[in-house]
Amino acid sequence: MKPKKNKVGAVSAKLYAVERVCDRRVRRGKIEYFLKWEGYSESENTWEPEENLECQDLIRQYEEEKDEAEVSTSKKKKSEEPKKAKKSGGRKLKNDNETKSAGTKEKPADSTNPKTDTESVSEASSKQPELTGFDKGLEAESILGVTDANGSLSYFIKFKGVDEGELVPSSVVNIKIPQIVIQYYEERLSWYVYDEETSKKITSVFAAFD
Repeated sequence: MKPKKNKVGAVSAKLYAVERVCDRRVRRGKIEYFLKWEGYSESENTWEPEENLECQDLIRQYEEEKDEAEVSTSKKKKSEEPKKAKKSGGRKLKNDNETKSAGTKEKPADSTNPKTDTESVSEASSKQPELTGFDKGLEAESILGVTDANGSLSYFIKFKGVDEGELVPSSVVNIKIPQIVIQYYEERLSWYVYDEETSKKITSVFAAFD
């Protein structure tokens, strides 16, 4: 109970009853309670040190209610955590699905340059290597000429039953008709006939430079 002071500062002998304990704090190492006085308004509540109070039942009731409130708050927080995790997991799954849907979105067809089936077949056939007379089962008749105009050696082959000649890579010709290749070069070799008279002339020419 708390003695109240009168206006002139004298201590009144009247004791005031505590209606309830509203709060608790520690100030300068001492515990104080915020008290509601019986018969007075909330505006006249005061902080009082624990050592001056004789309302242990009200203090104990306040402490018990405070502990119960803290336990209840703790349980409420724990029960809300799984719900939050579940909600966030649902949102994440939704976002993942949206991402997958966006990633698998079909690319629109290019309408600016449509190609017909005929053009597509033509392009595909142009990329394939051209068939030679050998691939068609034709028989080579002779070699008309040889060239390296395309950067690699090719023979101009005359096939039987075909009026026009055809350029065929040397790598193919050397395997298919090696004898005709040898014959072609033999016909174009220039043979030099060596005799004793020519040898004497060559010797005299070199002697003139000595």
